[in-house]
Amino acid sequence: MPSDWNAASAEELHELRKRVVAHRYQMELVEPPWPRLTKVWIAEAQRLRERLGTHHDLGMLRALAAPHGPLARSRGKLAPLIAARQAAHVAAAARIAGRLFAEKPKAFRKRLEALMTRDQKSEIRSPKSGNAS
Repeated sequence: MPSDWNAASAEELHELRKRVVAHRYQMELVEPPWPRLTKVWIAEAQRLRERLGTHHDLGMLRALAAPHGPLARSRGKLAPLIAARQAAHVAAAARIAGRLFAEKPKAFRKRLEALMTRDQKSEIRSPKSGNAS
């Protein structure tokens, strides 16, 4: 994650978006022991992904408005609007990421491992009913 969100490059934020996508799919694997929170977590990760994706899309629009670009004539009007929208998306992304990634990775991994272990132990103690053989 960027240490200074306002100074983060478009490339840094795009790479973070790719890591958020992977994290979101990884969290789907963890859903069984903690379904309610995991669904909220996945939704928040998706919101972060969308904010970062929109920031990237706005960067592509800014490139189209660059000198000699197809939207160069509208550059004066577009540039400040794009900058304002990008700043809003970066601020929102920073808030969401702060909630999702508040824990250090090692502590988060340990918590997930504990949940998975607890869930596996409870399955062993109370097997699901089924056909008796």
